[in-house]
Amino acid sequence: MAAFPFVDASGPRLALIALAFGGTTAFLVAGAVMLTAGAFALAAIRPERDARRLGLDAGPQP
Repeated sequence: MAAFPFVDASGPRLALIALAFGGTTAFLVAGAVMLTAGAFALAAIRPERDARRLGLDAGPQP
């Protein structure tokens, strides 16, 4: 068990250990990736255009 000294750590203590070993950096990087991907999706995804391109657009319904 010497290779994994924090396995028996309780919840709050384990969270503090994770933050001390880069948990904050990992959280911020993951958030930045999600924000970037979301902004790209908002700019790139156009359902109306994609439906026309795929031939799924039936036109206006009466």
